[in-house]
Amino acid sequence: MHKILFFDASELADFHNVSFELNTPVKLQHNPVLTKDQPWESLICTYGSVIKDSDHYKMYYTQWWLDEKEPYDCLDEAIAYAESEDGLIWKKPNLNNISKVNNGNNNLLKRVLSADQPCVIKRDIAVGDKQYVMAYYGDFEPLGKGVRIAFSPDGVNWDLPGDVVWQTPIDKIAHNLSFYAADDTINFYFDPGLNKYILLRKVMYDGELVYDEKSHKDLMLEEQDCSRMIARCESIDLVNWTNHEIILKPKKDNKQSDYHRLSITPYYNYYIGLLEIFHHKNDKNTVDIHLLYSKDSKTWIHPNESIPFIANGNKGEWDGGVLFVQPTFIQEEKTIKIFYGGMDARMDEKEMAQSQAFGVGLAELTKDRFSAVRFNETEGSVLILIPDKVGMNVYINAISDAKGAIKVALLDGNKKEIDGCHFKDCDTISSNAIAEILSWSNEKRIPSNTQFISLSGALAKIYSLTFTK
Repeated sequence: MHKILFFDASELADFHNVSFELNTPVKLQHNPVLTKDQPWESLICTYGSVIKDSDHYKMYYTQWWLDEKEPYDCLDEAIAYAESEDGLIWKKPNLNNISKVNNGNNNLLKRVLSADQPCVIKRDIAVGDKQYVMAYYGDFEPLGKGVRIAFSPDGVNWDLPGDVVWQTPIDKIAHNLSFYAADDTINFYFDPGLNKYILLRKVMYDGELVYDEKSHKDLMLEEQDCSRMIARCESIDLVNWTNHEIILKPKKDNKQSDYHRLSITPYYNYYIGLLEIFHHKNDKNTVDIHLLYSKDSKTWIHPNESIPFIANGNKGEWDGGVLFVQPTFIQEEKTIKIFYGGMDARMDEKEMAQSQAFGVGLAELTKDRFSAVRFNETEGSVLILIPDKVGMNVYINAISDAKGAIKVALLDGNKKEIDGCHFKDCDTISSNAIAEILSWSNEKRIPSNTQFISLSGALAKIYSLTFTK
């Protein structure tokens, strides 16, 4: 299977009178789907993940207890767990792990001080009793801050705190700095194409990304030397990690925003990235979510820099200040589910400590509809060179207005229409085609001499083409 998504003109051999339009997911009206509902709970943050496990959903999120008075310190934090049959109504099971919180009646996993951002994967094949894997950020003696890996047989009972797999220089020297610096925002996913586990994190030091006592013991940084970037490493066995490298950083002349967390979902022959961008111009201190894409998971393109994919809500609303994205989104038959966290506060210690509106929300997107090539009122056209590896059928994901239409023709190597596959031969395409097979006079097979596919239309949007054998 080969898929073409229309983020920009990179997939087109030629185009005329079309534009490219970002499509944004729809937030559910009754968001947040999970928030504080018990007296013992405090700030709930989706520095965490939601996975679909068979026919139900599991959520792992961070529970913070913050001091509402100066110096607004984090008094404690823990990893909490919830379950849902539909992703809308969530239950917080009583795990009875932490006796000192509400007499043990709580949904907290095994208590480990300063543990947050749980990123969970369910492996297709269990390795002993280690079918579920969690990467999270923790701070425990004797090793201190760093990313740790833990395992579970069922997704509920974990061998926390687990082993440290990645410590950066900032992890070890942050307490010596006179300004805030922390490499504490992470992501973790499995890449089936590479057959590797990928670990990402926000880093603030553009240098060696793995702490070495000899090299970094006396390292000191100035605030102007630090900015938020995204780094990456990979592993086959979850023990040995390689390729610690920075893959995404703000432009040198960009003094208005930093990169906070990158969510990556392998999506057919693409990688879809959802990037938290931290805006700090004029002490704005808000975070929204932007859409990126990549063909190799390392080189990223940001097609719509001025438009967020998931925008902040209105001021004072539960998601009006800071947004957090889960490690990967959930793909269902016709829909993509994107769980995201939010709070009314800005990225400010006092506001976060005193926040009263926060939680986990859900936004949904029709499959493939991240971005579209848009045909305007005057008829436009696009020409696409078909990759050699495509098969014999092509499916379209598109939508057209009542007065709009889309036609498709197949061309040979000289860009001439193939007999029987002219625009006039193209069968009618539905006004809302999610995965509709293209045909010409009821013939669905693409002739072997096809080199190009040409699309023409008006008042329509095309989101994707999918080629299959």
